[in-house]
Amino acid sequence: MQIRSMYDQELRDIQRDAFHMGNLVSEAMVEVMRACHRRDFTAIERAYKKDEEARRMRMAINDRVLKVVATQSPLAADLRKLFFLMHLCDELGRITAQLTGIGHTSMQMGEQVILFEEIYRMADKTATMLDHMLGAAASGDEETIQRVIAMDDEVDVIYEQLSRECGARTAAPADGSMAPLLGTYKMAKRWEGIADSVVNACRWWLYFNADREKYKGLLI
Repeated sequence: MQIRSMYDQELRDIQRDAFHMGNLVSEAMVEVMRACHRRDFTAIERAYKKDEEARRMRMAINDRVLKVVATQSPLAADLRKLFFLMHLCDELGRITAQLTGIGHTSMQMGEQVILFEEIYRMADKTATMLDHMLGAAASGDEETIQRVIAMDDEVDVIYEQLSRECGARTAAPADGSMAPLLGTYKMAKRWEGIADSVVNACRWWLYFNADREKYKGLLI
């Protein structure tokens, strides 16, 4: 009974730490958004530190999951939960890498970033997706998970609009320089990639926690 109790506690601890990582990434996302909006490069540096912490957490959680699988022979339900948490942490790691790139681009561009309000709107929708996904995954809310996937369409629409606008302006840049346009496009592309990572985490949750046959096509 004591061994079983320790096993159950370890499962709870892994889940707690995985969602703590998610909250850390969510905080970093908000910091990067606000820092880019205010051109606050000190805040961007603070967000980088959260990225480093999240990377360490990801590896530690993955190691703990593998140890539990190797030594405890988890039941199928526990295995599904553990495998989802591994995939969740992998996607969160991809998100922090994208956030680092966004901050770096913002620091390079300084005051030159154009179409920033559109980028900020895209970022705000992506941050909402992440928060809703984490809450739904923690509570087991399949309906909200589905809504988060649908929200990605809104992010894609803004991204496509930005891409077309950047393409049109590239043909005849106002000041003769393409650097601000390329910076804007890079930032938009990274936010689109972050939204895709949130969608991937949703799909993994559906695969491991809902009807696997129904949702496995989402991952192919």
